[in-house]
Amino acid sequence: MNKVDRLEKENKALKEQVQSLLAKLDIVMSEVRALSEENAMLHAKVKTFEDQLSRSKKNSGNSSFPPSRDLSTVKKNQSLRKKSNKKSGGQLGHKGMTLFQDATPTDIESHHPLGKCSCGNTLNPEDAKLLCKRQVFDIPPVIDPICIEHRLYENRCSCGQIHKGAMPSNVNAPVQYGPNIRSLILT
Repeated sequence: MNKVDRLEKENKALKEQVQSLLAKLDIVMSEVRALSEENAMLHAKVKTFEDQLSRSKKNSGNSSFPPSRDLSTVKKNQSLRKKSNKKSGGQLGHKGMTLFQDATPTDIESHHPLGKCSCGNTLNPEDAKLLCKRQVFDIPPVIDPICIEHRLYENRCSCGQIHKGAMPSNVNAPVQYGPNIRSLILT
């Protein structure tokens, strides 16, 4: 087989390969055209749906949209109050309200310093000096209001060191409501 025959054979094989590739290209191009038409149709549908959605003006008030989707609308203030030049909150000169301590508490709980002084001496409760009083108004399970006065004492050791009792952590004001009254008010 000479060189010309071999080249003609290769040329024929290449022409067949080109014909095969051109046939495949025609198939691919027809698929691309079909997909382009489908894409254009889907774009038109999306545009239609977007137009319908914008016309319906749905928001969190008339649909299940969350309020974060209400960006385009500003809600009108629905308050009936008229605008004033005053700042919000309590005004200067306004006399506040507070609870007052009861002169005759229902019960008194004393809180003396516990233990011994660091020098080793025992702290005597009779030597303690009253530091402060705090009252908690509460109601028992059977409604008959009680007032428990918590008295905080301090002792001075013979060495001169001063020791203070500790108030319960939930007693933190001179007069306050107890947990039962608070739970009754807040429910």
